[in-house]
Amino acid sequence: MAQGFIQLHRKILDEWFWKDSSYAHLMTTLILEANHESAKILFKGELRTIEQGETIRTTRQLEAKTGIPKSTISRMLKKLSKFGEIEIIKTKASHIKIIRYKQFMTGDLDENWDKSGAGVGLNNNDNNIYTFAEYESAKNEFLSDNDVVDKIRSKHSKTLARIDQESTLMIKHYYKKGKKIEDFEDALDTWLLKGKGMFEDAKQRDYEKEQALDTMMLK
Repeated sequence: MAQGFIQLHRKILDEWFWKDSSYAHLMTTLILEANHESAKILFKGELRTIEQGETIRTTRQLEAKTGIPKSTISRMLKKLSKFGEIEIIKTKASHIKIIRYKQFMTGDLDENWDKSGAGVGLNNNDNNIYTFAEYESAKNEFLSDNDVVDKIRSKHSKTLARIDQESTLMIKHYYKKGKKIEDFEDALDTWLLKGKGMFEDAKQRDYEKEQALDTMMLK
């Protein structure tokens, strides 16, 4: 029998998958099954490292836990992966990484929880005010780590110039919202998975068109 407990933030009720009972059941099961800290296990005769927020489960095991048919679970895992909720790491079973594991835990969230994947702190006191220079500093520190940048570039098939551009769009977004970025790599990864950069670009283009139209009307 499973032991212990996790602190699951009630904001999970706002997630798209919660509106479907089968997806809610599967995602909750994955979160409950995930490691709360890094650990090494012997799997199929090989020593593997399972990081925080990851679990190795076969579809048969997940079927036994949830009562959902294996074939259905396979389709659901693919959809959860497509929508950026999990990452499926190739192995002889389903090695699953829950992308926002930390954000689902109460310890990393507050009443101003943000579904974008970064920690949130509103600019409501001196300790939570972040200057744009601090965001720029975090961005530059991230870009200086070639290994981490290459990993993000490879995962999302982006050029270095695009990563730089997306990073700038992201910090502008968080600065306007008064959000603190706890982990720049995780935040940018989630930003790219959700396609937020393209959304911000589209909004900017619409704004520029409106400005151009206003200018023409004033002439």
